[in-house]
Amino acid sequence: MDNEKIKTMLLDIQESSIDFSVIQTGKESKRVNGFYKPDTHEIFLHNVNFKSENQLIYTAIHEYTHHLINEEKLEESGGLKPSYNRVHTNEFWAKFHGLLEIAEQKGYYVIGLENSPELAELTEEIRNNYLEKN
Repeated sequence: MDNEKIKTMLLDIQESSIDFSVIQTGKESKRVNGFYKPDTHEIFLHNVNFKSENQLIYTAIHEYTHHLINEEKLEESGGLKPSYNRVHTNEFWAKFHGLLEIAEQKGYYVIGLENSPELAELTEEIRNNYLEKN
């Protein structure tokens, strides 16, 4: 999947009023699968890390969630650069999980809980402790 297809998919999951770039680095990283640069609105994906397109999409949606949260914070502050104490907040996880569900409904992503008891447990924890409370 090329960068433009990833961007088109992300925009189909949820529109963004701030333009952004998707960049596959062609590299492997032992620390992270991707990252988001809020100053330049760039999503970087270490695509050599992924064994499947599903893993690439998961990480792309994760980083896009950072972009959308950044967009919301910029709107709230009138365009002033937001400061972040933590980036993986309850708000982030709730939004991310919601975007994954939309991606699954649209056929972009397969959650596949039946193949991963750990993921099923984590998903249940997120649903109960974060989504229901928010």
